[in-house]
Amino acid sequence: AEAVRQCKADTPDLILMDNDLPDEEGVCLLARLRLHPAAAESRVMMLTGSKTARIQQEALIQGVIEVWEKPVDFRELLDHIGRIDFSRRG
Repeated sequence: AEAVRQCKADTPDLILMDNDLPDEEGVCLLARLRLHPAAAESRVMMLTGSKTARIQQEALIQGVIEVWEKPVDFRELLDHIGRIDFSRRG
């Protein structure tokens, strides 16, 4: 619910989300976020504890640009994010 409210208030360049949320899977939350214009074109990277084919497929359907399996090397992740071309949306 908080993520939906924040995306309504601002247009994020990048959404970094965990698929392993306490109340629902991140791919389900992302489907709801994508209904809002502010988040419809945002790039999304997803973290997950289990990078299964189902999660990969659902993430791809929702437009996730990359799925990273935890544990994540955050320095590598931040370096990778720094190389994303944010001048192009989607």
